Amino acid sequence: MRTDVSHSPTFPEYVESVTSGRGIWKWNNALVAYDRHMSRFKQQPVKLGEVGVWSGGSLLMWHAVLGAQCHVYGMDIAKNAFQFQDKNTTISMVDQGDPAAWASFFQKVTPTLDVLVDDGAHASVTMLTTSTSAWPHLSPGGVLAIEDINGAYHLDGFLLPVAKFYGGQGTTVASIHMYPLVLIAEKAPVPVVLLVDPSAAPGAVVKRVAQWSEVAAAIAAAPVGCAATNTAQCTYSLVNSGQQDKITAVHVLPSKLVVEIAASKPVIQAVRHGTEWVSYPKR
Repeated sequence: MRTDVSHSPTFPEYVESVTSGRGIWKWNNALVAYDRHMSRFKQQPVKLGEVGVWSGGSLLMWHAVLGAQCHVYGMDIAKNAFQFQDKNTTISMVDQGDPAAWASFFQKVTPTLDVLVDDGAHASVTMLTTSTSAWPHLSPGGVLAIEDINGAYHLDGFLLPVAKFYGGQGTTVASIHMYPLVLIAEKAPVPVVLLVDPSAAPGAVVKRVAQWSEVAAAIAAAPVGCAATNTAQCTYSLVNSGQQDKITAVHVLPSKLVVEIAASKPVIQAVRHGTEWVSYPKR
């Protein structure tokens, strides 16, 4: 496992380097998204919260990638998570589905967070409560990420309600980014040059449409090549839908909606790394 943080790795690089120790299990496309949206926090005094500590491997990842000035707040409902507490990591018992628990956390532990990642219960109601309870306490320019949005039931249970919530937050929302299984919201102000906008990248092939009705045809006509799948020792893979074969992300920006098309068929998978795994639940 990488221990030298003089070179700050990317999130995918760090996870690939883990061969022993605390277990970590993250979707590969989420790691790429985190590089896009969190790199600006590297080597900065950032307060990052993660719901769902499990085996503690991701706590090490945040420190290794974001740097020595990162303080991590791990939240869980299992008391054995306290084993991972140290001078740069604070562990708290938080039931993410309980608004009162969130109010107590922000009152007693820290009033604000710069980044919050939800890798907890993966239920619509807990995702929604986490989003609505934490957003007011997210620092300006901060990032809120919800992981494992996997299943059509999350459309009515989480995605539509959280869209209505963010729609009511006015100018506090800088951008919304939808990746397979992951939703990322950025809180204003975020400088325009730091907003993730694939259509503005050098060499980007852009197809502009004027009406929503034209989007489906533009996506269908976009070229997609072939990609070799990765071989991994322990892999949890997603069987892509037709849209996931084509679309890698949707970005809701202040002046436009950007649909990001895959250059080749994406392989979406979560590969276990590490050798130490905690059995849950233990309260």
